[in-house]
Amino acid sequence: MRRAVLYLRVSTIEQMTANQERELREIAGRMGCKIVKVYKARPCFKCSAFFPSSSAASSKNVSVLA
Repeated sequence: MRRAVLYLRVSTIEQMTANQERELREIAGRMGCKIVKVYKARPCFKCSAFFPSSSAASSKNVSVLA
């Protein structure tokens, strides 16, 4: 089974990642992927947000669904 990570991101404080997560879980299921990690990035205007790189994921043999 293929492994995948989900990367959820919103642009404003008022937005939620729940819809993105639900849709990406459905896509991962159709692709036959097991979700091994979920990253949620919210806007932070005073700090740097964490954005996982696709190259880091590929080195661990996982797919990034964003």
